[in-house]
Amino acid sequence: MADISFVAASKHRRARSSQWLIFILAGYLALTGGAVAWMLINNAAHISSIRVEAQRELLISDLDATVQVEAQHAGVSVGEVPGMGAMDDGDSMSETGLLEAGSGESPADDPDLLAAIASFDETATSLAGLLSDSEQQDLENVTTAHNDFVASIAVLDTRSLIGQEAMSFYHNTTRLHEAALRSGLQELQLESSKRLQSAIDEASSAETQLTSALPLLLLAGILATVYLVRMHATRREIVTLEHLVEAKGEFVATVSHELRTPLTAVVGFADLLRNPDADLSASDRAELMATIAEQSNEVSAIVEDLLVAARTDVGELTVVQVPVDLRAQTAQILETLDQGQSIAVLGEAPKVIGDPARVRQILRNLITNAKRYGGDHISVDMGALSDSFASIVIKDDGDPISEEDQK
Repeated sequence: MADISFVAASKHRRARSSQWLIFILAGYLALTGGAVAWMLINNAAHISSIRVEAQRELLISDLDATVQVEAQHAGVSVGEVPGMGAMDDGDSMSETGLLEAGSGESPADDPDLLAAIASFDETATSLAGLLSDSEQQDLENVTTAHNDFVASIAVLDTRSLIGQEAMSFYHNTTRLHEAALRSGLQELQLESSKRLQSAIDEASSAETQLTSALPLLLLAGILATVYLVRMHATRREIVTLEHLVEAKGEFVATVSHELRTPLTAVVGFADLLRNPDADLSASDRAELMATIAEQSNEVSAIVEDLLVAARTDVGELTVVQVPVDLRAQTAQILETLDQGQSIAVLGEAPKVIGDPARVRQILRNLITNAKRYGGDHISVDMGALSDSFASIVIKDDGDPISEEDQK
């Protein structure tokens, strides 16, 4: 008894130690997972930051490209850039100019210039959504400088100035607005380049941390997970064994009950027949012997079911495939059962292939169940279910299983 108590206490202590270890490993896995998730999220945030800064850089480059188109248009207007000669006093004034100096409207005589101005406005709007509050003022200054630059180009396009006066206006006004505009763009570009480089450096640092720590964290997490899985599997095996032990006890109790009922009748009636003092008529003795035979067949059927179940569990159940006469098998089962109830055999039995012993076992179980729990009228209906299968339906007129018990 002391040894049993010692073993039980030792198992209890091991179980408590295992529980604490599981809690510790689970906590470690949670921390490891959190660290890995934080590193991945941090790395993704840095990569996203690089994308944003690169997009800023591209938008600023697009602004500079549009300014280049506008500057070339202005240079062509006064002959500074090849494309048309410089205007002189004899040039006529254009009637299509739409932009007065400082009016903010676009000149309509050059589609490329109109496209460049529209592209600048659209790009500046997109860029504004990526700038911080402190950088918005810088972009507004660039936009203002661009408006002044475009307004000066409009003055040249209207040809209200010609000759040396136009050249002087170009150098003293248009070029100055262009220089201010390019200076503002350069400041934005320098700030964007710094931010992009900073984002790249931070992402590189985060990636270094991730590549260094992630394998170790993952390895530790995998080892802890494997250990937890093995412990969980062991606990499941223990629970399964406990359930098997409980099921075995229930099975033994059920089998004992099933065997006790027919064996009680067999033993009791056999003792009665052996008693020389028993006053039994010939008909009584015949009835008792018939009952003993029926109950003996019941015991034999239970034992056969147990043997079949045992062979199935160990994979040794043999099933043959031979022609089976369903009506003959049914008649054989009915002969072994008490014929106190009338059991009708209906339908035409088709030719089938199967195992006669298994067919009889199934029929015996179903018909016995109908006799015990069904109504007074029982029938066995045979027929072809399809071209490939036959059917046997055991029917009775007893009360059905209640809905709450059907599950």
